[in-house]
Amino acid sequence: MQSAYTMATLARSRRHVNQVSALNRTKTKFHADTGRLDGPWPGLYVTCAQYARAVSCRRAALSEEDSMYGHDLRWSLKTVQRRWSFQDTLTLWKIAEEYGFHAVYLNDHLYGDTLESWTMLAAMFSRTETVRGGTLVTSNSFRHPAILAKMTATVDVISGGRLIVGLGAGNEAAEYHAYGLDFPPPGERVRRLEESCQVLEAAWSGQPSTMSGRFYSLRDATFAPRPVQDPRPHLLLGVKGDRALRVAVRHADEWNWNRGHAPTREFLKRNARLDELCAEMGRDPASLPRGLGYRRLLAQIEAGEETFEAAVADARDCVRGGASQIVLMLGAPERQRAEIDFYRSTFIPAVREGL
Repeated sequence: MQSAYTMATLARSRRHVNQVSALNRTKTKFHADTGRLDGPWPGLYVTCAQYARAVSCRRAALSEEDSMYGHDLRWSLKTVQRRWSFQDTLTLWKIAEEYGFHAVYLNDHLYGDTLESWTMLAAMFSRTETVRGGTLVTSNSFRHPAILAKMTATVDVISGGRLIVGLGAGNEAAEYHAYGLDFPPPGERVRRLEESCQVLEAAWSGQPSTMSGRFYSLRDATFAPRPVQDPRPHLLLGVKGDRALRVAVRHADEWNWNRGHAPTREFLKRNARLDELCAEMGRDPASLPRGLGYRRLLAQIEAGEETFEAAVADARDCVRGGASQIVLMLGAPERQRAEIDFYRSTFIPAVREGL
């Protein structure tokens, strides 16, 4: 039975979705001076924010409908990005949307044959309608957080409220040095990460913001328009050290662990530590969802580096331990369909069957 909230949300979305669909089917014109879109009908105007919020409203209703049917475990996809062309990436997003994956994530790296992640996110969202997406994770020191805040708001408007802001402290010194970027010691990177979270939160509030931190500052800074998501975009932190986990407890909407960097038992250990920190810092542990990332699982199985049975057992253990999102990284773009078919037809059913 649908909740009163769900029924109201569905009703709201139905009032707007016909107008949104009509705009999608026809040529619309954007007026930069007024920030409006208009269609071919006299008197039909909708602001960019209204358009985006209508799409977001519909997505929220559909998401709650899914959760009522027991789809609480979210399955997502991720690319390595190196050697992935624009068309390869768009194909992935279209497939993910068709098959009902929760989200598609991009890496955030500068090296290699790699398209820039935030520019790509804007492009991907402009060509899809329902699938969520984001970075897993953005390296904090690549961009000043005030600039990143403006980028996130813009991309969230483009997406209609589908953006997930994945953020981490940064961990590859060689990449920073190659591009002339400072790579501070671990403690400073964590402190910078926390200040960046504070800048993002201030920017997303919609209020003029002033703050004076050790690394970043704002002075009566305004950020408009606001993101579509209310109260803010979903902030996911991919961190592992104790100091960084405290930052997650204070600021994150979700925490993610990359299984490729450590054994599964480390996820369970860090997950338990998050519960302890939540209790210590006065946050309900249930309010901080946990996620787990697999790195090119099919290739590892084929190479004998991993067994299918062990991967399935690990995933079940992590879900029982609290993981509510599993992110599956893909390898070479020419193999993406085979990998997605393996996940959909073999791996995911096996994991769900044992839960």
